[in-house]
Amino acid sequence: WSSDVCSSDLSVKTLAEVAVEGLREILKGDLTAVLLFDAKAKRRDRVHDLRIVSFRAPENSAFCRVSDSLSSMALKDRDALLAIDLGNQNESGALKTLEAMNARNVICVPIRDAETTYGLIHIYSLQAQNNLDNDALEFSLAVAEQFVMTLKRLLSQDAMSQDLKLARSTNQSLRSMLRFESEL
Repeated sequence: WSSDVCSSDLSVKTLAEVAVEGLREILKGDLTAVLLFDAKAKRRDRVHDLRIVSFRAPENSAFCRVSDSLSSMALKDRDALLAIDLGNQNESGALKTLEAMNARNVICVPIRDAETTYGLIHIYSLQAQNNLDNDALEFSLAVAEQFVMTLKRLLSQDAMSQDLKLARSTNQSLRSMLRFESEL
């Protein structure tokens, strides 16, 4: 994902939207989001460097940024988190965002491969009847695995496209120089 507009930007956004819609539909999560780091980011462990690429919540709910605490834990450990039956058990205040949105169950999954963390998937259940459990966690992990494979292909295609444009530009410049030299 890049801050510059490139050919894969729309594809990455589409990929994120498909993942969010699929997760919401299958897991019945109330709030689902995909957050990604910029492709050129040197550090991939700071929550504030993540950008929301796709976000869905119930129409009547106010926007609430996903939990920075959960994001930090998932980025630090590079592992998925499942929190069940949160209710109002947050004594420490470390998970204020979850308490403010009345989150009951939460899944936070890193989008990563062996070397790189690309971002996070957040899924929140705000209602007691929409439980997120170990099966939901396993499904989310599978989605994140497919997401990262597709994301890497999109980024690779974009890099090849940029290289091709550069090669064409260089070729055109060389042809112009040859024409000029042959005229001399």
